[in-house]
Amino acid sequence: MNTQGKLRTFKLVYVLTKFFARYRTQCTRLYLGNFFSLWMRLLSVLLSKQDCWLLDDGTATIWAYDKFFKKGNFSGGMGRFSFLVGALKFVGFQRNIEPIFNLFTFLTLQPVFGQLIVKHSYELAREMFQGQHAHSVYGQGYFIGSSCSEKNLFSETEEIELIAKAKSIYDDRNMKMVYIAHRHDSETKKVMIHNILKVEVISLDIPVELYFLVSKEVPVSIAGFCSTALLTLQVLLNLNEIYSVVFDFPNLPPEVEAEYLADYEYLERHGAKLLY
Repeated sequence: MNTQGKLRTFKLVYVLTKFFARYRTQCTRLYLGNFFSLWMRLLSVLLSKQDCWLLDDGTATIWAYDKFFKKGNFSGGMGRFSFLVGALKFVGFQRNIEPIFNLFTFLTLQPVFGQLIVKHSYELAREMFQGQHAHSVYGQGYFIGSSCSEKNLFSETEEIELIAKAKSIYDDRNMKMVYIAHRHDSETKKVMIHNILKVEVISLDIPVELYFLVSKEVPVSIAGFCSTALLTLQVLLNLNEIYSVVFDFPNLPPEVEAEYLADYEYLERHGAKLLY
């Protein structure tokens, strides 16, 4: 490690030590936004706070709940920080207190191991939306993109073939399908979807939930893979018709496959129609 690297490391250690020394006793409650961030989990352990709240993180919350919380594991493992946590406990700087992650979420989940769950349904947003004289959009369905090929889950061609399964449902009902692109969708794929499936492609610069609020339109049907937007729109707009296209997992690591399966199972339990 060169001199500049050593200085950065020393500064980081100094700042962290100062932070923990000051806030270990002053901090009474911790709010985190991403359970799968190792740094955030480390904060919960080092600050010795049992009153930790995981703010809504969509389908990631489903996976954290299924993989960790239901098994009583609220630390999620410390990975490369395991030695640091162990050393701090050994010298008495760190109390042997395991955090409990409470949830603030729109998801329907049951508390486990003394956990607290505060369930919301986007009340303020719904109130604003209902006061804007919104109208339902009949004869049209929306497919919510998920940038699956960009994540290397499968090829662009395979992704378009899967999207076509939802389009065929709408075609059979003489409904137009509009594809709402994910922010990470490639321009090439968007052009392919437009040309091959003959559908309108919309690219947004705001979250899809806000798009429907701003446009004052309520879709009667939405489709997608297993994105968070399918769940948030169901709650926000009180939708009754959701199609979820299921893809195969031949090339995915077992843990990634399990995460997607948990999402699909939740969607099906809460009214989505799975398309195979």
